[in-house]
Amino acid sequence: MLISFWIVAVLSKSRQWLRHPNPNQISVFILVGVVITVVIEALATGLLSRWTYAESMPTIPILGTGLVPLSMWFIVPPLTIRFARRQILPIRS
Repeated sequence: MLISFWIVAVLSKSRQWLRHPNPNQISVFILVGVVITVVIEALATGLLSRWTYAESMPTIPILGTGLVPLSMWFIVPPLTIRFARRQILPIRS
């Protein structure tokens, strides 16, 4: 997630993008995370043989990536953005 943040910061030319993120920034943030997840999962379950998925783990047919690790990128980052914004924006009276 940190890598995703910094890629969006570089593209936005500001570390402050999180204060008022636009839909493109959020999309890039999530997309980078999804790509990293797919690559790491593919390496770990394939080439490096670091782990295997349990029979109960649904996988994406073409990618072979587990559905749970992939779906986390559609749940956790939007929540993280929301909670981080609450921490860095000024309190409204």
